[in-house]
This record gives sequence, C-alpha cells and structure tokens, in this order.
Amino acid sequence: MPDGPSRFAYVANSPLMYIDPAGEHKKDKHYKYGLSNKFWKWFHSHPDFKSLKGPDGLVCEADALSYHGDWMSCGCPGPGNY
Repeated sequence: MPDGPSRFAYVANSPLMYIDPAGEHKKDKHYKYGLSNKFWKWFHSHPDFKSLKGPDGLVCEADALSYHGDWMSCGCPGPGNY
C-alpha cells in the first residue's frame, strides 16, 4: 500500500460506481436526474434500456425524463410491468 492519500478518496474509493467530473462531490455514475430509485429499478428492467445507453454507458436526461413520464402515467409500476 503506497504512502499518502488515496487517489480515489474523492469518489469513496469506488471509481467504478461513482464519478466526480466537477471536483465537487461524488455522484452516482448514472446521474439519476433527480428521479426516484423506484423509477430506475423499473427503467433498468425495461426492454428499451440497453438501446438508450450512449457510448458513455449513460442514458441521456431527455430519454430518462420521457420514460419517467410514461412510468408515472402507468401508475408507477414495478420492474417487469410496462
């Protein structure tokens, strides 16, 4: 173990789970856009999810918000219910 501070302390020593592009504080890699975990669990199980991911592995905010609107209009179903 090298001496000195951890190079990944800014992301809680978990660079695969978190990012910090602005150097302010760690953020979930998926930038949840202020949407609930319940929505994201549903969205991650949606058949369209993988095709919506960009080259960075993230879904853009516009797509997430669009699917969130659909999810809300369907009564906020659980994963596997579309």
